[in-house]
Amino acid sequence: MNNKLDTANNYLSKSISDSILKGPIHNNNSLFIWGNFSQVYYYTKYKPATPFVVCEYIIPYWNNRYSNIKDFDINTLNSQQKENYNIMLDSLYKNKPDYIVDTSDSKHFKYWNIYKINKLPEFYTFLQNEYKLYLTIDGIKIYHKL
Repeated sequence: MNNKLDTANNYLSKSISDSILKGPIHNNNSLFIWGNFSQVYYYTKYKPATPFVVCEYIIPYWNNRYSNIKDFDINTLNSQQKENYNIMLDSLYKNKPDYIVDTSDSKHFKYWNIYKINKLPEFYTFLQNEYKLYLTIDGIKIYHKL
């Protein structure tokens, strides 16, 4: 185990969590994390707004990572991923979490960098219409509900 990396991720998790807890919105104490950064749920004690605590089953994460694929197109989703994506969207519209955390621009999650939210048109529209950028920490964007 790489202690330096573990310490950095732990510090980052706590920084993101502290920023959310000090943030302006606390209606239903839920959040959604676009990426693979579930520690924030633990530190905030916020409940996940969707059934997906990590998003690697919504997109072809594992296939792309081990095939060394460097780009993502929503049209490459298989039927299970499409179903998961729709479940995610339905849950977001229904639950409207207080915060959405986007890890796709962070150097700390380099394997997630190809999954930009703007490549997912329905999700991107939802984010643009319902949320405002609150804070960016090390490339991780935190949006709060309008």
